[in-house]
Amino acid sequence: MSEMSEHQKAATASPPFGGPEFRGWKSEIRKDSTTPPDWPKKSVMEKQLILSCVAFIAASSMCLAQTSPSPSTPTELPADATTITDLEKSAWQAYKNKQTRSLRKLLSKSYYGVYADGIKTMDMEVADMAKTDLHGYSLADFKVEFPNANVAIITYKATQQATSGQQDISGTYNSESVWVKKGEKWLNVFHTEIKTK
Repeated sequence: MSEMSEHQKAATASPPFGGPEFRGWKSEIRKDSTTPPDWPKKSVMEKQLILSCVAFIAASSMCLAQTSPSPSTPTELPADATTITDLEKSAWQAYKNKQTRSLRKLLSKSYYGVYADGIKTMDMEVADMAKTDLHGYSLADFKVEFPNANVAIITYKATQQATSGQQDISGTYNSESVWVKKGEKWLNVFHTEIKTK
């Protein structure tokens, strides 16, 4: 019988889970692996995108779970997209003018904002507004979707000239908000924005 090479022994042996033998078996796999040992690290933009997607999925689940089922009739239609667009514009204007009361009226108590510098609650968002100077902005390319009569998802591009603290945060951002109807009032429960390249 011919003797097996070390590689063949490692390939046919079942992995001994635990102890020093496991580390040796694992290193044998790495030697023969086609994956480069120094796989490139994810860029900041990729990390932001992943974080935003995870947060969006979580927020959407929360929104759908929080909405109470309403008796639907064929004549009951979701809010007009213009209503949601106007609410989003109102939130931007309140932020620019540092109108704490107006902004709080538009945000749900369970609001979350997801940004490159972290996840913010309503109170954190309002606190950041105080140290942010939004000199000017424009909003374009609005798209509004209604997964059901009580949830609206709005996406758009926001171009802003702004500073936060001593940092210039001007630029164009891909933005998204989720609005949920509670009673007769629409409230923003989620917002995120990612700076375009």
